[in-house]
Amino acid sequence: MNYYIADTHFGHHNIINMANRPFQCAQDMEDALIEKWNRKVKYNDEIYIIGDLFYQHDHIDSILSRLNGKKHLITGNHESKWLTDQYSPYFQSIQSSLEIVDQNHTIYMCHYPMVAYPKQSRAYMIHGHIHNDTLFDYWCVLLKRARILNAGVDINHFEPVTLNELIENNTLYKSQVKESYPMHLLSVRFHLNALNEHHLTKEEAYQKLTEYLSKLNITPYREGLYHCDTNHIKTIELMQQQILKDDTASQIIKNFDVVHIDEAGNYSYLNFLHQKHIYIK
Repeated sequence: MNYYIADTHFGHHNIINMANRPFQCAQDMEDALIEKWNRKVKYNDEIYIIGDLFYQHDHIDSILSRLNGKKHLITGNHESKWLTDQYSPYFQSIQSSLEIVDQNHTIYMCHYPMVAYPKQSRAYMIHGHIHNDTLFDYWCVLLKRARILNAGVDINHFEPVTLNELIENNTLYKSQVKESYPMHLLSVRFHLNALNEHHLTKEEAYQKLTEYLSKLNITPYREGLYHCDTNHIKTIELMQQQILKDDTASQIIKNFDVVHIDEAGNYSYLNFLHQKHIYIK
């Protein structure tokens, strides 16, 4: 049996807030991921890890030795931080991309989602990297491409999945997101600072941010995305000026994008660059 998984981020406490994972700490996340992995994957199963297995960890050997299956690693952006010759014996193969056949389907794997890939008219493209983030402009393209599948644990119940499970999970996730996807509006997308430095949970940060923005007539659309009327460009400029001057806001907000989204879900960025790494694209 073949299984797929991506973006476990073993050892990464901040990913719990960043991706809104249902764990109290990195140890809880580690225990749950290992238990779910070994419940499904048996010794002779092939498992394809599509990047970012670890973020940082003091005992990488102990994790790798506990994970069942014949492991194939497709490297992601965090593999350079931990992957050395010491750990390569744990893997059947280590590559930046890989093509296989599963259930008579051609599968092309890369950590990064690709809209153009080998045999794309009939093959599946399995990726990771984006977790459950639907706020970037490439998302409207991924929504329309049924053969591009996200193997990230954040949309696959934190467990390895078969190809059929991967197709089912991605179809359901895309349909749920599409129902709440913004159409024909001007939206503001915020990137938050490292919240642990200010002793804030993600929920507390969003609450403070929502309270702050309500004074500027900007209202929450869904988590991380705020709506403002298309006639209120001056409001955005005012908000940017106030954030630069406001210590409380600057503690929470790292930067933000402003983008118009049309009826088809296509993004159009507003091209203004601002100082202090707070920008409007």
